[in-house]
Amino acid sequence: MTFSSIKTKMTLSVFLLVLFLAVVTASFALLYLENNIRGNISSQQFAVLFYTSGKYFLFGGIAAALFSALLAWAVMAHLTAPLLALTQYIKNVAERKVIQKPTPIISGDEVGPLALAFNNLLEDLAQQKTFSENLVKCSAIPTFVIDSNHKLLVWNQACEELTGIRSTDILGTDGQMDAFYDKRLQTLADIAIDENFEELASRYSIISESLLIPNGWHAEGWIKNLNGRDRYILIETTPIYNNKRELVAAIECLQDITEKAQMTEALKESEEKFKRIAEQVGTILDTTECKRDGNEQK
Repeated sequence: MTFSSIKTKMTLSVFLLVLFLAVVTASFALLYLENNIRGNISSQQFAVLFYTSGKYFLFGGIAAALFSALLAWAVMAHLTAPLLALTQYIKNVAERKVIQKPTPIISGDEVGPLALAFNNLLEDLAQQKTFSENLVKCSAIPTFVIDSNHKLLVWNQACEELTGIRSTDILGTDGQMDAFYDKRLQTLADIAIDENFEELASRYSIISESLLIPNGWHAEGWIKNLNGRDRYILIETTPIYNNKRELVAAIECLQDITEKAQMTEALKESEEKFKRIAEQVGTILDTTECKRDGNEQK
């Protein structure tokens, strides 16, 4: 119990008020005795009467003040119970000690509309959260989101198809580090969370900062035996900050462009092969030309 408590403040206020009224009443009563009775009895009798009356007034006033304080405490405990329960529930929600669900508080006074407004706010927030999550979950681009502790918040269906790992088996863990490689390695999102960018050059064949998103990163490279296939993956990662500029999450999007990479490599090999053939043909033509010039000179 602290003095910041509504019940404590109200109880203390009632106690002091009743005690003040008792002191005022006792003062007026003793003043009445002084003016109207003192002349009718002896000084000794008046002293005994005055002392006895003062003692009764004092103890009576304190008793009345204590009784009033206890009564006020009981009444305020009843009146403030819904408000205190709502306050504690909001605090627990803010500290994530309970699941965000409507508060069960039912009250016919002003606390009732306040609890209803809070429940409506929670519902709106839940709808916004569901909408935001569905934007990622329903995306055709494999995407996952991790928090600042590297725990998975979102692992969409496209990511399930790419990796062969279901979201129900991996959400809430740091299993993304085991999902893409034959050994445990941080993903680009994990690297962005830790800001450990020294590893990037050794991990990917192409790496650069994003040209479109501040603090974002772009990477490309082959990943061996990803869900049974060697795949060339294009990766985009962006750290996510709150209003206080604190890093709270990172989102990573992956695109399987294996066919494009294979076509590019095949085209490059064809160009190199054609270049070698052209060089060989040029050499043969030069040799033939030299022989012909030699024959003509003879």
